[in-house]
Amino acid sequence: MKRSAKYAGVFVLLAVSLSGQAFAQEQKAAIGGDAAVVLPIGHWSDATGIMLGPLARFEYEVSPQLLVTGRVGYLYGLRKSTDVLGVKTTYGINDIPLWGGVEYYFGEAADGLYLGGEAGLNFLSFNVKTEGDPLVGSTSGSSSETDLGLNAGAGYRMGDLDLRGSLCIFDLGHAGDSMGLMASVGYNFARF
Repeated sequence: MKRSAKYAGVFVLLAVSLSGQAFAQEQKAAIGGDAAVVLPIGHWSDATGIMLGPLARFEYEVSPQLLVTGRVGYLYGLRKSTDVLGVKTTYGINDIPLWGGVEYYFGEAADGLYLGGEAGLNFLSFNVKTEGDPLVGSTSGSSSETDLGLNAGAGYRMGDLDLRGSLCIFDLGHAGDSMGLMASVGYNFARF
């Protein structure tokens, strides 16, 4: 009787250990959020001010060193203005990004230094407002377009905290005219 109880105890311990390992292995996906800031460079800086906003993030671990990611959010471009002969013009660009990408980690797990890239759609809206024009008075207008974009950069992860820097191209068709440097701070809220 003692011998069967001993084996039963070992069996229970083994089952609990294996189920705990299986549960830990099943947690390959994560949901989080990023706070992003984009510093426009080149011609993009002529069209909008600094862009900032939140991004929701989804991650899936393909292997311990490789994650597939997706991000969606809203980047608000701070308005720029010019004043020529008393006519004030205010303009800016907003973006709703829908990006998918990968992150490759140099360590044995998805922690520490990584390289990352994303591609996807940028739903851009352009806004212009003029005031003080003696011929037409005040006017405003807006337009929108959807463009294919690309982000490439590097980051560092410490547990659920993610720091990233990237070069963003908001329109691959006009890459030289639509670039910005993006910095983001992110955090994973849930794993499953």
